[in-house]
Amino acid sequence: MKKQEISKEATPQHKIVADKTYPFFYAYHDKAYIESHDKRPTVSLEEKGIQYILNNKDNQELVVYKIDIDKKILNKHIEYSIFYNIVGERVKDKKFTKCDYGIYTEDDILFLIELKGTDYEHGLEQLLHTIKVLITENNVSVKKLYTRMVFKIRPDIRSANARKNEDKLIKNYNYNPKLCKHGKIIEDLKKTI
Repeated sequence: MKKQEISKEATPQHKIVADKTYPFFYAYHDKAYIESHDKRPTVSLEEKGIQYILNNKDNQELVVYKIDIDKKILNKHIEYSIFYNIVGERVKDKKFTKCDYGIYTEDDILFLIELKGTDYEHGLEQLLHTIKVLITENNVSVKKLYTRMVFKIRPDIRSANARKNEDKLIKNYNYNPKLCKHGKIIEDLKKTI
């Protein structure tokens, strides 16, 4: 694993610090892939008209990660990918899929978010593979893990593999495909956890 710099975002005023109290942040605290580390009242993530909004009415401290970066940026600056720091050169493999964002809370809760246009089955695979690499293979634990996929149109799932993956996410990782409405999910952190 590549040596990580402590995020400049993690200051003495922050509750979430790189110690074992916050295992996900302890494992992944490089400033290169942290988009924000603060108590903002709303986190809004958007790509190509697809949007995920997390309302943080209690002003919990949150760390927002950009997990999957644009391929053009990745080719020039591969070291800025959270996956590069874990698995090195494997990140260049086109089959190496990952979700778009992560949000980690001061309550040791992790949200993994995929902003997906149309390929629902691929989005399910991206969420599961991200869990495998960031959590399972690296023995990183979190109190609770939520997975979210925002999509324009949820297809009628016909493939057995897609049904199996969706069921696994629903059963083990608090996935709820009914949250998505017209390319947008808006949820309240306090009500979710």
